[in-house]
Amino acid sequence: MISGFFKTKQTGETSIKSEVIFYSFATVSLWLITITNINIIDLFGEIIAPLNSLFLYFIPVIIVFKQTIFKQYRTTGTVLIFISGIVLVISYFVGKMI
Repeated sequence: MISGFFKTKQTGETSIKSEVIFYSFATVSLWLITITNINIIDLFGEIIAPLNSLFLYFIPVIIVFKQTIFKQYRTTGTVLIFISGIVLVISYFVGKMI
């Protein structure tokens, strides 16, 4: 299945060299993750918390200010939502430092 990603455009043949590089990189990466014993839950928290604020606070506000159809919603409440997103991201990272 993965070998389909390594087919050349001209001949349609699978490039063995690129497959070996891919599998070597994947094996070494997984081996390093296993050896270092990374806490996956903390890693997900580092990724998901900022993305939550991005999708729930920043993107709706950006859409309201970029699209003229939403001009009626450009109020101080919209700015407060944006500020709440900034506070959420900052408080998450401050909480991680403490």
